[in-house]
Amino acid sequence: MYKFKPKKWKTADGLDNPDVTNGDRARWADEAVEAFKEETHDYADGICEENIADLLCDLMHLCDRERFSFDEALSTGRANYQAER
Repeated sequence: MYKFKPKKWKTADGLDNPDVTNGDRARWADEAVEAFKEETHDYADGICEENIADLLCDLMHLCDRERFSFDEALSTGRANYQAER
């Protein structure tokens, strides 16, 4: 199995970029969930926890297919979130 190496990757927005706000990050996530909803033909207004859970589930399937560790990616995501708070 592929070993996820978080130090190998930088965040997409660069944590050192002061022009990027957490509001920007939340907007990017919202756009990703909305795109996922459109792809899966969920036309309900707004997003909800179920949409996020469905996307996370499918990301787990993607990690399985690509032989990535979802748990390690999630751990890195949590660390990035803490750093960005």
